[in-house]
Amino acid sequence: MKILIAYFSKNGHTKRVANDLAKNLKADIEEIVDLKDRRGLKGWLESGRDGMKGYLTEIREIEKKPKNYDLVIVGTPVWGWNSTPAARTYIANNKDDFKNLAVFITSGDTKPEKTVASLETVLNGNKVLTFEGWSEKELKDEKIYREKLERFITNTTKKNIF
Repeated sequence: MKILIAYFSKNGHTKRVANDLAKNLKADIEEIVDLKDRRGLKGWLESGRDGMKGYLTEIREIEKKPKNYDLVIVGTPVWGWNSTPAARTYIANNKDDFKNLAVFITSGDTKPEKTVASLETVLNGNKVLTFEGWSEKELKDEKIYREKLERFITNTTKKNIF
């Protein structure tokens, strides 16, 4: 079973979860890089707007091809109560190559269901296999963080996809 973790992270929270998942699942990992300059106040405002409106963006060319994996797990923070443009673009660009897709979300306190629903809109009717979300508070509480990580791993690997 081959697993790929692809993630976008601006402040390190999503990267932390991606690295822990990759370690526990013995998965390959790839960072999704947004090529738009999102620094400073202007970048912050545009990022929130782009997330809220469901915009796509230009991302760096990926090295690991999703079609070569049994499962791809995409990680994204929440911008403007929605997924990041980089994660949405990654999914849109590769939607025909996913055998199975799971998603994890990091956020201030946005419910992951809303973010996952927005990502599914670019999947042409396909659905995300499973998902999990961590709020900022849950990321800081090691016990809750580990419990949710273990639950996501269990839910992802028990879906009889392998």
